[in-house]
Amino acid sequence: MNLTEKDAFKLGFAARCAEEQLVGDKLEARLEKLANPLVNVVPDTTSPTGIAQNVVSGGKAVVDAYSALLALPFGLSILGGAAGGFGTAKLVEPTVHEDEYRAEELANTYKLYADKAKARLKSRQYRLRDGNL
Repeated sequence: MNLTEKDAFKLGFAARCAEEQLVGDKLEARLEKLANPLVNVVPDTTSPTGIAQNVVSGGKAVVDAYSALLALPFGLSILGGAAGGFGTAKLVEPTVHEDEYRAEELANTYKLYADKAKARLKSRQYRLRDGNL
């Protein structure tokens, strides 16, 4: 015998009701609850206690849902900005190798030593001209 999902659910529901020995009003209440699944979702706004229960129990769920919805765009914007910045940095990054950096640093060092040597030579020549050693 091939059961569809709907038939299997009905059979399982009937077996569960038989296990719990539901009869009369309890069985009708369970069937009513099954027929109208939104009864438990719709808050009771007619009585003050219903409003208070809604605020306490459902209010937290609403705040959590809104905070999750608000956090999503902020999180995506942060990730998008980080990815965009990283990509731009990689595009603009110069393609100079370590050996070129070393050669440039060595050339700058030699130039600095040459400038210092020229300055010392000029100061000696100046002192010799004046007769002061």
